Amino acid sequence: MKLENDLLQAVKKLLERHYETTLADEMIQFQKTRPDFEGDLTLVVFPLVKMARKSPVQTGEEIGQLLKDNIEIIEDYNAVQGFLNLVVKSKYWLEELNDVLTVPNFGHAPAKVSRIMVEYSSPNTNKPLHLGHLRNN
Repeated sequence: MKLENDLLQAVKKLLERHYETTLADEMIQFQKTRPDFEGDLTLVVFPLVKMARKSPVQTGEEIGQLLKDNIEIIEDYNAVQGFLNLVVKSKYWLEELNDVLTVPNFGHAPAKVSRIMVEYSSPNTNKPLHLGHLRNN
């Protein structure tokens, strides 16, 4: 997902600068936000708790405020028990939509010429079916 790729490097640089340490890309994990919470993308805070030396909720609040203040596409955040739900600005989505509109034939794969073989079974209808017919099917 383009949004995750855009955010990954920005979040990594910001957290490395703030906590004065180096982070592996695996420490920054994004998930789809659950429908019962507000947000477009969720940052899992648990891998970052040890580095921050705070509780998951405090770490989420701290990182959320950092992201909101320093990354222009983050509009708001919601920290819930070790998960940081991020709300992306509408401007980002509109720019992405405009980028898609400029690509001709977006979403259409080039046609492939290939042969497809379809097999079907035809057991004798005048005899009862048994397990052997099933195996052949």
